[in-house]
Amino acid sequence: MLILHRQKVTATAVMGELSLDGSHYAWTLERPYTDPEHPCIPVGTYPVFVGFSGHFQRDMVHIDPVPGRAGILIHGGNHAADSLGCVLIGRNRNTATEEIDTCADLVDGLIALIERHPGQIQVIDDTTLDPA
Repeated sequence: MLILHRQKVTATAVMGELSLDGSHYAWTLERPYTDPEHPCIPVGTYPVFVGFSGHFQRDMVHIDPVPGRAGILIHGGNHAADSLGCVLIGRNRNTATEEIDTCADLVDGLIALIERHPGQIQVIDDTTLDPA
């Protein structure tokens, strides 16, 4: 099972870690809960599967269904603004600048894993707002 563990929440980003079967897979970055247009998805457990993304014009990992939301993906990006409510993954992170460095190999690897074993992602959050 995939677990998205949110570790730091600021006014502009939510930073965390994605683990697969208990082992670190990638660092994550999302828009904050308070984003008026594209907030991060609520805490909970959701199905994940690989399907075509019209936005990226290729197969991507989808998180669906998410109540009240559509088109939630796991994909690469460097800043929370690179997401429209999706989960961004990267190999390294800088919590001070709220950045991750995206890596195509991580995205492609996750797609391959989920193609073979569709399952669920559990989103957990035990953070508090960091005003810094």
